Amino acid sequence: MKTMSQSKTYLITGASSGLGHAVAQRILLNNEKVFLVARRADELEALQDAYPSLVRYRTGDLTDSAFIDELVTELPHPLAGAFINAGGPPAGRLEELSMADWDAAYQLVIRWKVQLTQQLLPMFKENQYGRLLFSESTSVTRPVENLGLSNSLRMAMVGYVKTLVQEQANSA
Repeated sequence: MKTMSQSKTYLITGASSGLGHAVAQRILLNNEKVFLVARRADELEALQDAYPSLVRYRTGDLTDSAFIDELVTELPHPLAGAFINAGGPPAGRLEELSMADWDAAYQLVIRWKVQLTQQLLPMFKENQYGRLLFSESTSVTRPVENLGLSNSLRMAMVGYVKTLVQEQANSA
């Protein structure tokens, strides 16, 4: 069994439910530390109560640029990795979507992930270690009916991550 000094710490977004919550639980079962982020505190508090020495959390809106700036200053060092995860935009057919829908979906699916990644990369480089895992959607392999925003913007995230991987590999 690892001692606390040997434990790694992972940032997990969207941690109050779904896949983010499940990933947090699994990491905790391995006696690793987590820094959880979500809009709702109830499930985060429950995990902290169950694993008081392994869980820290922050509630807030990741689409708020100022929240990300504050969050990054609170992250423990070194950070071993981040699970970048959140829900998606509302359903809708492309012909039904307004430009306001597209703008809001960009904030929800892309912008905050890029901002957070840009702030995590220097930390990982300084530590000479760090892993990013992005959770998107099955819509990156095939369009899901009535999910025009998600189908489109999640593919943009795939392009971003592929480019990020290529650039980081070439700079190593």
